[in-house]
Amino acid sequence: MIASLQDAKTLQTKAYWLKLCPKLHIQDEGFRKEYLAAKKDIVSDEEIKQLKYRMDTDGYFTIPGKHIKWVVQLQKLASSIIHLMQYGWPPSFINIYDEAWAVADQISSVLYAVTGNRPNMDMLTWYIDPNKGQAGFSPHRDRQPDDSPSSFRPDGSPKYATCWIPLTDACPDNSCLYVIPRGDDPGYFVGDDPDSDPMRVALPTKESYQNIKCIPAEKGSAVIFSHRIIHWGSKGRKGYPVPRIAFSMATSSEDFEPAYFPQEHLPFPDFSLRVSLAGGQMLVYWDRFQFSNKQLKFYRSLFETEKSKFHSSYRAKVAQEFINSLKDTSQSGNEKESGPQVQQVKETKKEDNKNTQHTENLAKTIKVPEKTQVVQEVTEKSQLQTSPSKLRLRNTKTNKRLKAKESQIESLEEELKVIGNPKVQEESDDIDEALDMLLNEKMESENANDFIDDFDDFVDDYDQVDYFVDYGDQPPKKKVKRENKQNKEKKEKKEKKKQ
Repeated sequence: MIASLQDAKTLQTKAYWLKLCPKLHIQDEGFRKEYLAAKKDIVSDEEIKQLKYRMDTDGYFTIPGKHIKWVVQLQKLASSIIHLMQYGWPPSFINIYDEAWAVADQISSVLYAVTGNRPNMDMLTWYIDPNKGQAGFSPHRDRQPDDSPSSFRPDGSPKYATCWIPLTDACPDNSCLYVIPRGDDPGYFVGDDPDSDPMRVALPTKESYQNIKCIPAEKGSAVIFSHRIIHWGSKGRKGYPVPRIAFSMATSSEDFEPAYFPQEHLPFPDFSLRVSLAGGQMLVYWDRFQFSNKQLKFYRSLFETEKSKFHSSYRAKVAQEFINSLKDTSQSGNEKESGPQVQQVKETKKEDNKNTQHTENLAKTIKVPEKTQVVQEVTEKSQLQTSPSKLRLRNTKTNKRLKAKESQIESLEEELKVIGNPKVQEESDDIDEALDMLLNEKMESENANDFIDDFDDFVDDYDQVDYFVDYGDQPPKKKVKRENKQNKEKKEKKEKKKQ
């Protein structure tokens, strides 16, 4: 059941996921019929006109939760997200279930009526725990096109829009959204000067800070905004009992950003496609999470299962971000530092993947009792399947380039005599060179498919080096254990003699 103990094959079975969240459904015909029969329009034609005006004028609008008759029980969805987290899964894996796709389908009719955009499958889920000092994402725009005016239609509607739905009440105490309305943002339509900070342009004086709008939202509300509005999430207040759990989905015009996979798969995509998308999204948004090299490769294996069904632009995006993530983790050890400027970042923030909260009544409050920490160490069997040595290279440069796995037995390093190994150093140099070349080619390439082919060639080379680091030049595992035990006994005897 624990996420770290699973392989890609296990995750392609519905039984595993249904066992994690037994109250939800996966490609359930009964649920599908029930949903389609109960689905109703959320807003009237007159209300659509008002919402269009708000979008064109302010760049965002909200629909109160009491005005939306959700078919899905949002309380059940929120508690299931917590269950997933307790087993080590990121909150966004809730998108494997029918209920998440039903929510997306129901609200998508509003986005289409107001903006003309269809779902593009950029779906994510967030969990902000104020008692851990967590905050929402920093100020950003969802998209930074080279020609900003062209990302709007002649009637003023944006070609990209996001819907953000809180599954628990969102307020300043547990991180709600803040925005700078279109009328107070000089770069909203015309675009941003690359040499200036959009936040400083929009907020040049102390009085201009009064233009910031706070958007507290009750559970089940919908906050919808364009790709050009500057927005962010606040930091929660310690002591506040309710975490902020929110679901987001994006819509776009095909000529601006193609859907990740064909619309014909909606409203309920095949199960295998959902698993593949979940893996791809973790790679696309890797810079907002703390993933190890092993986790990144695992998510790539999930995406690979159905990658041929995805649009070439999304495949290229996943490939590029996977390469970026490997290079980043090899050089900085997953340590991220957020900058002050508004960037073209994904609508994400580092979310805590280890949950310590449980809900008794999610509709009213979520209590915060201590929960047994999710198991982090894998069994000896799983270690043999993935990385028997778990060695960490002492050589500083090699350690940075290859992001050698953390060592659980320090004495292994000396016994395996990996320090300064010339073959490891040579292979790591090849990796660094391949990364730089491939990234440069991507910046110049206009053909996504060519880039994907180059990427696959690179991964083959990378995996060969990774295999050498994990398996090469090491004695049998039993011998290592025996020698470790002998060394430990020798040290204990020496210490006793000294005493």
